[in-house]
Amino acid sequence: MDGGQVCFSGVLFENILTIQDGRVEVYATAPSGTHNAQPYKDKLIYNHTPENCACLADRTGEVIRRFPVPKYKARELNMGLPDSIARQAFARGLCYTQDQVLVLGSSPATITAYDIESGEMLKTLNLSKDVRNAIHGLELWPY
Repeated sequence: MDGGQVCFSGVLFENILTIQDGRVEVYATAPSGTHNAQPYKDKLIYNHTPENCACLADRTGEVIRRFPVPKYKARELNMGLPDSIARQAFARGLCYTQDQVLVLGSSPATITAYDIESGEMLKTLNLSKDVRNAIHGLELWPY
């Protein structure tokens, strides 16, 4: 929800759509392969899984800033599986705070916080080096 409108997308969509007053309209353009796309101020923020990052973009799809997913050395990882099954740097969870902090979830089980406006990485926390574990749904508490 953003300002009374329902926003939705999917990994095969190239647009973020809204439902408002019973009509479906294009809110913004985003590349195929995005997860967790959502409005951020007058822009769009989303995980761009194929590029191993989150992006801040304008509503035409022009990327303003990229937030890279942390990567680890191969020898540090557990469960060496083919990339088609599980891989590191899979950008999956995403939410942001009112204080312009982006919280990004990824594989292997990593949560990273960025300052959205500057792009600075503020903190990263890894819970497991097993690439089968990815941080998916993220939400701020309390709601």
